[in-house]
Amino acid sequence: MLHNYRINSRLYIAGEAVLRSRQNVIAGELVDLSLSGVALRLAPDFQINSGLRATWLCLLSSPDLPGELCFLLRIVRMQRRRSDCFIGCRIIDIDSENSRKLKAYRALAMARGNPVYRQAEAAT
Repeated sequence: MLHNYRINSRLYIAGEAVLRSRQNVIAGELVDLSLSGVALRLAPDFQINSGLRATWLCLLSSPDLPGELCFLLRIVRMQRRRSDCFIGCRIIDIDSENSRKLKAYRALAMARGNPVYRQAEAAT
């Protein structure tokens, strides 16, 4: 994503995500993750007719996570760059178990020296 609107640091992560709403299902590749949001890379030909601003159930899986994450989110940005489509999402509801898993990943990533996305890097 070009601009960092998140309160918490973004951590790069490899994995998959599935978003589900009442009418749509979106599958994508994880780009980064924070305690307050997630960015996904979607298929270049991604199209959605309605419901983009709906509340979505998000299921994240990655070898680096201590289990599958499940929470509710809202898509706040969609951006097309070159041949990719990216969406930025804000986590709006997460239970204590999934929050614990997310914080465990953050601790692991920081211990590994995982590069953190910084706003200054986005300008380059």
